[in-house]
Amino acid sequence: MNEGIFLDLMRRTQKGDMIRIYPLSQDNKMGLRTRAYPCKAGSGEIYEVTEPFEARVEAYNDVALRVRTENGLCLIINVEEIYGIERMW
Repeated sequence: MNEGIFLDLMRRTQKGDMIRIYPLSQDNKMGLRTRAYPCKAGSGEIYEVTEPFEARVEAYNDVALRVRTENGLCLIINVEEIYGIERMW
């Protein structure tokens, strides 16, 4: 994702806002996936995200986005592995 576009969108997004996150590649043939790490340290799990999903913003910076999914899972996602983000109204 273009870093400038991401930062512009996130400036208009606040904690608690619902967003839709698009993985780096939606084409499974390319083998690229977005990796999401649980917020809880030490769990050792890594989730591969292959489909767009909705989550609430918890925190962000120019490196990572922290979100909470509808089922309560807290995830940290590297900004470079996000294809796109859309704010849900």
